[in-house]
Amino acid sequence: MKKKNTTWLNLANKVLSGMMVLLGFNGCSGEAPCMYGSPYALHTIKGKVENNAGTAIKGIQIICNTKNNWIKPDTLLSNQNGEFTFKSEPTFAEATYKIICKDIDGGTNGSYKNDSTEVEFKKSDLVNGEGWFEGEATKNVTIKLSENDK
Repeated sequence: MKKKNTTWLNLANKVLSGMMVLLGFNGCSGEAPCMYGSPYALHTIKGKVENNAGTAIKGIQIICNTKNNWIKPDTLLSNQNGEFTFKSEPTFAEATYKIICKDIDGGTNGSYKNDSTEVEFKKSDLVNGEGWFEGEATKNVTIKLSENDK
């Protein structure tokens, strides 16, 4: 009697497994693609550091971080033209970055006060998104640093 029950149970398991396999393959057809993951976006901040007279300042340390510190901060230096480019790792579509500027070269290019600004990305800024990739966005920012009092 036990052998008959086991045989029927094995047969039922095989039939149900086969049906689940067929339904699983069929479940991915149609308009909705089968994807696993999390929506993400890429942000780029292109900036320029100038003094109040509009002259580019090289060698300024730029620290880019999200406002609520949920990504690892990135540290850059402004180039000869006072420019810098920050490219985020894959992140949420909406984010606010805090950009901190520090004069770390002493008096080489003059002495400037540290300053910071915020750059905000909204979902409406994103372009070229597809699937889980919600898109990419670029913002330009000019940061004016004041000279230190002598």
